[in-house]
Amino acid sequence: MQSFRHLRLGLVGNVRSPIIGRYLDGMIAAANVQSGTTVVDLRVAAEFSRFKPTDVPPWRGRVDGVVLAIGYEGPTGELVDWVMRGGVPAVSVRGDILDPRLPVIYTDPGSIARLAMDHLLGIGVESFLHVGYTQTQGSRARAEAFARVLATRGRATVTHDIDALLFGGIDDEARLEQDRPLTELLTSLPRPLGVLCLNDWTARAIAFRCQRLGLDVPGDVAVVGVDDSALAAGSVPTLTSIKVPCEAVAARGVAVLRELLAAGRISRPEMPVELVPATELVPRESTVGEPDGAGSLARWLAYLDEHAHKGPPTAQIAEDLGISRRTFERQFRRLVGHSPSEEIRIRRLDRAKALLADPTVPITAVAAELGFAEAAAFSRFFRRHIGQTPREYRQAATGQPTG
Repeated sequence: MQSFRHLRLGLVGNVRSPIIGRYLDGMIAAANVQSGTTVVDLRVAAEFSRFKPTDVPPWRGRVDGVVLAIGYEGPTGELVDWVMRGGVPAVSVRGDILDPRLPVIYTDPGSIARLAMDHLLGIGVESFLHVGYTQTQGSRARAEAFARVLATRGRATVTHDIDALLFGGIDDEARLEQDRPLTELLTSLPRPLGVLCLNDWTARAIAFRCQRLGLDVPGDVAVVGVDDSALAAGSVPTLTSIKVPCEAVAARGVAVLRELLAAGRISRPEMPVELVPATELVPRESTVGEPDGAGSLARWLAYLDEHAHKGPPTAQIAEDLGISRRTFERQFRRLVGHSPSEEIRIRRLDRAKALLADPTVPITAVAAELGFAEAAAFSRFFRRHIGQTPREYRQAATGQPTG
């Protein structure tokens, strides 16, 4: 057992990562709880794929152990060879590096898939697409998890991996213009389509691409990102995103490093992969529409107060309100708990009952008031939902069957 007074633990990652700071925060919080530990920021600007196994890692001789928050494309064997040259214990906290020489702690892909599925099914999505990156293990694991959880609900998903490198800029959408298979999927899959993206960078580019193709977001295509980075709240539309537990993952990484150092070991091959579940999806405009839900609902209900008794079709209501039908249906269901057509049915039946309770109003007049051209059609509608004909209902309510 090795004894030590003070530890210096480094965080290694790319400075461009939108969530790297959250891993750093998690390490610092864990260090503050466990006295005798200092956290060192060792982020680099270069892509890690550029390092060669013979290169000296930048943390060698500077820290006692490192947490690796590295996104990586391609085979990871040479990367881990390079990490081992650092001469200190290392823990990976991303799903792109799975190697028995490194303890790995990262966000459970299944939990991300379940959060996305439950949200998308809840807003009425009909088909599903996962957009990832072609060369990363983490992306493949996410896509496979999404397919598995959807299969438990009798649903299928399509997976598409992009080759273009995305950096979170507004010009990312242009990098997708040449991806014809992606364009074909976005425009041909049944709508409304739900898209789970590898991260917020990808989600932003997909949302922009949909808009360029004339697709309504979220009416035609609902887009979900992952990370809940600042980019998600700063995009147009703002992006629904799944918050990954970076802080908890990093804190666990610190604990494992301390265990390895206490045991005098650089690696622990027998350690299984540890998965930390994601537990929160933050809904925003890319799946639920404009944030002014209360104001929109008041306007919609005012419209229904005036017109619902005539039974207008949902498409006509959406057109009159200046909103796409799918967006209207989705937002209405989210705010009210049922569809616009169900709301119209409830209101028409309530109006019919009120009119039938007045024996001076002929049933033909009730039918006309509710937008039915014939009393027989009104009678079929009323009986289907109430279980009585209008005459039977009037007799039970007033004791007067005629009229």
